[in-house]
Order: sequence, then structure tokens, then C-alpha cells
Amino acid sequence: MLSTEHSKCNLRRQLRRMRQGLDAQTRARAATALGETLATLPILADTLHIATYLAADAEIDPSTGIDKLREQGKHIYLPVIQQDSSLCFAPWVKGEPLLPNQFGIGEPESGAALRSAREMDAILLPLVGWDGTGQRLGMGGGFYDRSLEKAQNVIKIGLAYDLQEVRSLPGEDWDVRLDYVLTESGLLALNAATG
Repeated sequence: MLSTEHSKCNLRRQLRRMRQGLDAQTRARAATALGETLATLPILADTLHIATYLAADAEIDPSTGIDKLREQGKHIYLPVIQQDSSLCFAPWVKGEPLLPNQFGIGEPESGAALRSAREMDAILLPLVGWDGTGQRLGMGGGFYDRSLEKAQNVIKIGLAYDLQEVRSLPGEDWDVRLDYVLTESGLLALNAATG
């Protein structure tokens, strides 16, 4: 267990450095390409409630695609960290003020409008690394794994740069696998039985 955690920490550090090493122009081109594909994904055609994230730490930025999905009438949500370290999702109206959470990432003022992961049709997940089996390496907090463990029928799409793919990631019993990964090069179906 300790060696697995140690290897995940080292890999996380290495992949974050690679992602942060991309110049602004490369990141912008990748985000535009990802956004164009995201807005036209057939797997999202019949969805209404889509959770996304605000890019931080040089994550690939889904905002171009999210804006287009919103224009198609999709309801867009952002994660809100709960006291039990799980995530709920609050409606996000672009331009409304966001409150920084403990990591400095903006969250909508939630009130009674929070929804569970099970209530989403699709969730777009940030990630640090991924492999061809759908294993996802996040930032290490387990927020998405805790939130998605009872949301098997939700379409789970990891968003990443091509360079974040690794041959194999160590996994734990509680890890929730991705159904798809979308990069600047296109969509990859991994465990798409739910999609």
C-alpha cells in the first residue's frame, strides 16, 4: 500500500510538471480542439445535466465546449466540496460570482440547489493521468471517487491532454473508472457500457 501510494505521488508530480510545462499557445490550441469535439459528442446528445470543472493547475480548459453545450440547452453544474469530502454539484450560470473553496477553486453559491452525482447525466472530470483501462489519477483527495461510487449510470468522461496518458496506473478497490477520455485528439471509449 505504501509503495503504491508512493509511486502514485511520484507519477502525479511528474505528470503535473509535464502538464504545467506546456506553453500557453499549446494549451489554448488543445482546449479549443477539445471544446469543439466536446460540443458535438453523440454520447452527450440526450443528456441534460452535465457537471464540469473550472480548469486549475494547467488542466485542460473545457470552457469553449461548455459554452456551446449551454447554448444547446444543457444545464451545467460545478462541483462543491462537502464536509465529508465528497462532491455535490451546483448549477452554474456563467458570470455569476463564485466563492473560493479551501483549494482556491471557485464554487457557485449552492444553497438548496445542490445535486448528487447520481442526478447528473454526465460528469466531465479533471485528471492528472489516465490509462487505457479507464483508471484515473487525480490530485489525490479522492473527492470524485467518493462521489461517483453510487453513480454507476452516469457517463464519466475524463478530460486531459494526450501527454497525460500512461501505460498503466496502480488502482485501488474504491477507484471509479472512466467510461471515456477526451483529449485534444478526440474521444476514446474505455469502459463505455454505461454510456
